[in-house]
Amino acid sequence: MANEIWLNLPVEDLDKSEEFFSQIGFSVKRGAGNSEDNARLVIGDENVTVMLFPQSERGR
Repeated sequence: MANEIWLNLPVEDLDKSEEFFSQIGFSVKRGAGNSEDNARLVIGDENVTVMLFPQSERGR
């Protein structure tokens, strides 16, 4: 059984998404790993992580 759940969520505007989730009470950490083009939301006792990534032009 998994101890953690990780979800990837593509967003159109990373800055606006980060601001939105911060305003509704989520802890947002910018730049997981060596990249500044993502943000990490930790939900609960760090058992669920949602990674926000810029939506690629090809994925539209």
